[in-house]
Amino acid sequence: MDGFTPKVVNLADGHSADDLWMHDEKDIYKAQILVRIFDNPGIEGHLPRPFGVFYQRDRSCYEDVMEQQIKDAKAKSLLILINF
Repeated sequence: MDGFTPKVVNLADGHSADDLWMHDEKDIYKAQILVRIFDNPGIEGHLPRPFGVFYQRDRSCYEDVMEQQIKDAKAKSLLILINF
């Protein structure tokens, strides 16, 4: 990275793997930088078009949330019946 601009480097020119920016799909900021890279084959030294998983966030699926809501509603209604 040259600031916030990605730059292609050649490892034979003295760069090491420690100098490189590794993408982390859990980092939303790196993902936002990555999706803004546009290739233009007409320009010398253009960057390849990025594709794949840019950002991934762990969260519950619909079925798990719905199941938990049903359990909570049953527990709440049972509590109301016991206290009645």
